[in-house]
Order: sequence, then structure tokens, then C-alpha cells
Amino acid sequence: MDALNRPTALVTGSSSGIGRALAERLAAEGWRVLVHGRNAERLQATLHNLDGNGHEVFRADMADLDAVRQLATDVEAASDRLDVLVHNAGGLFPSFQPSAQGVEMTVAVNALAPWVLTEALRPPLRQTADTTGGARIVVVSSDAHRGGSRPPADPDALAEAYRQPVRPYTPFTAYFRSKLATTAWALELARRLEGSGITVNACHPGLVSTGVFAGMGRVAEIVAKAFSPLYLTPEKGARAPFLLATDPAYAERTGRYVVQSVVRAPREKAPSSLSRDPEVGAVVWDALARLAAS
Repeated sequence: MDALNRPTALVTGSSSGIGRALAERLAAEGWRVLVHGRNAERLQATLHNLDGNGHEVFRADMADLDAVRQLATDVEAASDRLDVLVHNAGGLFPSFQPSAQGVEMTVAVNALAPWVLTEALRPPLRQTADTTGGARIVVVSSDAHRGGSRPPADPDALAEAYRQPVRPYTPFTAYFRSKLATTAWALELARRLEGSGITVNACHPGLVSTGVFAGMGRVAEIVAKAFSPLYLTPEKGARAPFLLATDPAYAERTGRYVVQSVVRAPREKAPSSLSRDPEVGAVVWDALARLAAS
């Protein structure tokens, strides 16, 4: 099959870790993979490891919305079809940092960038859905979303809160907040795209050994060591997003949450009640839209 006519997936954050393992597995199954990352050398190394040809690499910083929008433009120029968009890129930051647009970095990378990229890539996803019968959005979230607190009910207040550090700031509380936003947004997107031919599902890939705790300080090192027996390899962590990207069942199922555990295959599990609450989903959506427009 011609490379440009193969099913095509954009996997953000696929130059290492879970994303790279997912890209390699998709390529081995005959997919054309659009590989994204920040590091040019790692991007080329990933490309070199992929089976087949026709794959492409895209370099963009997800903390800068201008770069995210340029990524979408470049992807549309490179591919006439986009069967699956996998939001895998993410971050955990040791101290408060503002993004290029002044948003707290963890929220900016984990929630705002996926919102912006998805909105920009809706046209090729819809075109592919109309042409092939379906397209998918897969959101790699985390069970850490269960630690997030109920957000303000006013989207302007929430948008302003997302510009500020959680107090007291720790990398983990910031991460909890960002992953609640990610999961609530994904479920809200599923509601908004119901019946469009585009399904939206989220997953928890498990505790994966990706080096995310590096540079996080002594407390993070202790936490990482305590949980090390539960760590999965990136290959095992890629099982849940691979399932959502390829299993025929998820061409129809939408708004689901799949969990990879240490001992079980990926399975559906209810996300937190906060993330499922349509009012929370709507206010998160509107807050992210305000930040994207500002």
C-alpha cells in the first residue's frame, strides 16, 4: 500500500518513552506515523527505528501555542489523512514556570496544548472520518487526575487560576490539577463530537519508567523509589493508547477511560466523578478556550 494511503497517526511526544514505544508498535502494524518531539536527535533516532517508510518527524515545543499551531499547519501540509491523533506529550515541572503565553507550565503542556492542537486539526480528522468512516482522538492522561480539586465554576476565574501556581506549589499538586483538566476536557470533547464519526477516549498508561521524576528533588526521588516495583516498561505503558487507537470497538465507543495496571491487560474503568461531571467539563473547556484566545 502507498505510504500516503495507509492509516496515519500523529503521536505527540513520540521521540521517547511511551510515545516512542507506541509509534514503533503502530509502524510495525503497517501504520504511517507522524512523530513529534522537541529533540532533533531523538526524533531522528525514533524515525530510524520505525518499520516501513513514509513516516515523518515534526519538531515543536508544546509549551508555546504558536509552535503548537504551526505543528498543526505542518501536519496538514504533510498528510491528506489523519486517522488517529494521540495526545501523549506531557510534563511535570519541579517549580512554578510560566509558558510562552503566561500559563502555568504543567497545565499549558498537559491540557492547553492538546486543546489547541485538537481544534486546529479538526478539519483533517473530520475529512478522514467522512472518507474512511471514522477517526479517533486518544488522550494519554493519568490516574493522578483523581487528586485534582473541584475547579471554580466560573471559566474566567478558572482561566486565571491556570495562570497561577497551585498553593502551596508542589510538582504533584500541579500535575493532579493538570490531569484533571486533561481528563475532563477529553470527556467534554467526546460529548461535543458525539455522532460526528470522531471518537474520543482517554487512558491511564500505568506507572511507567520514563525518567519523569528526574530533577524533582529529594522528596520526588523517595516517592519514585517507593513506587519502583510498580513501574511498567514504556512498551507496556503503550498498550492502553494502542488499544484505543486500533481496536475496532473504539471506532464506536467514545468517552471511555482505559487503565493499564501492573498485572492486567488494559480495561475500562470509571474516571473520577469530577472529571465525568458535565459542568466541570464545560468550565474546563471554556477556561482553556479563553487561554487559547488570549
